[in-house]
Amino acid sequence: MSTLEIKEELKFEAAWMVFDKPSVPSVKKYIDALAKHGIWFDEFLDLTLSKSDSQADLLPVIHAIFQKLDLTISSEEEALKIILKKQLLPIAQKRVDPIEGMSLIMNQIYYIANIPARSEKVIGDTLGLEDLVGLYWTYLDLDELDPEAIYGGKPVSSVIMEIKNDIVNHANAWLKKHSL
Repeated sequence: MSTLEIKEELKFEAAWMVFDKPSVPSVKKYIDALAKHGIWFDEFLDLTLSKSDSQADLLPVIHAIFQKLDLTISSEEEALKIILKKQLLPIAQKRVDPIEGMSLIMNQIYYIANIPARSEKVIGDTLGLEDLVGLYWTYLDLDELDPEAIYGGKPVSSVIMEIKNDIVNHANAWLKKHSL
């Protein structure tokens, strides 16, 4: 990995830091990779020598490292956009099943960041997620039906394929609109 790629991964962890949820093992791995590229701060030693992977123990050290690397995130909204970009990119590029990707977003981001409380008119609207959330929930409703059942004049299996394609299209649109 290049130093730029490593810093992008650390930026993702810095975004999770806003919600006190960085992956300590991932941070350690990327810090080790930076050290192999010749980038070093004394705080790296505190992190790499720690026998603990406890977030509570290591958050202050990780925070100090992110400050030294200029990876601090100014707001929860900025953090959410960074996290969403990383999670939506594989969906948009069709590297993951759209439903699996949305399930990850819903389980990791939607509830931790309390997206419903951030909404104004419909769930997810302040982040531009309302269509993606709606498509995901529609899929969940349809997934319980017989695939040969008729929904909107079409077999459920056909509608589910349309939903998956729509999720990919909306992920691409979100990334284009919110490019960071």
